[in-house]
Amino acid sequence: MRRILVDRARARQSLKAGGGRTRVDFESGLAVASERAEELLEIDAVVHRLTTVDAQAAQLVQLRYFGGCTMNEAAELLGMSLRSADRLWACAKAWLLKELQSD
Repeated sequence: MRRILVDRARARQSLKAGGGRTRVDFESGLAVASERAEELLEIDAVVHRLTTVDAQAAQLVQLRYFGGCTMNEAAELLGMSLRSADRLWACAKAWLLKELQSD
């Protein structure tokens, strides 16, 4: 019986089975999401303003921040090289930071 319990515990903690993750119940997950709601709305408004300045940079921010894409995935989706996406990301981050600090 001990061997069965130990094997099961090892299987639960393996990385393949999500052993590095922490469990969050649904209610506490909603509480965290509602705390971030104001931040998300503010970022959405600034990204909307970025669309008028540089539409491609706004798309990149949307893919990275809201879509959860990696830089490689976002560059591929936008049809640009990784280096170009890196430069555009740096400019977009600087612009967003400036706008968020001025608000």
